[in-house]
Amino acid sequence: AKKPENVNEEIFKQIEEGAIDRDFIFENYKGLGETVEHHGFNPNEKRNLTYQQYFTPYPVIQFITRALNLENTEKAIVLDNSCGMGRMFRYLHPSTRIIGIEKEEKAYKVAKALFPDARIIRDDLINHILPFKSVDVSLINPPFSMRLEKRDSGLYNARWGARGPGSSVESHIIMYVI
Repeated sequence: AKKPENVNEEIFKQIEEGAIDRDFIFENYKGLGETVEHHGFNPNEKRNLTYQQYFTPYPVIQFITRALNLENTEKAIVLDNSCGMGRMFRYLHPSTRIIGIEKEEKAYKVAKALFPDARIIRDDLINHILPFKSVDVSLINPPFSMRLEKRDSGLYNARWGARGPGSSVESHIIMYVI
């Protein structure tokens, strides 16, 4: 079996050449949580290196997609505000309008290649407040390891967190899905 880094290199070569094998990419792309070597026990250092990037397993995604009947729902607008390489979008109806936000550059590039007609934004999710009526469904696996770095982040919906008022990113993420 190939090492994850080598598989990812092959995937990026496909993307550069413009001839991608979607199924190969979906089944083989590895996120930072699986490819970055980390020596030591400092959890903050590990979080900074990997963004704690672990992707939702496909059986879970299939279950959610089927439970919400999204494989048969035409022209739905679906958001994932921490989309990684776009796994949550894999089983959606082809007419679905996809909006994804991803901070990490490599996963962003993979998502853009897999979903060229989607609106995939490379940025930090805390910089994007979407009107609640602009999406039909939010399919997310939030980056629970993410922490705001300062008090009073300026996010109107961030509640009390570990760093004081306005530092809970979880409440900000939850506002996307309500």
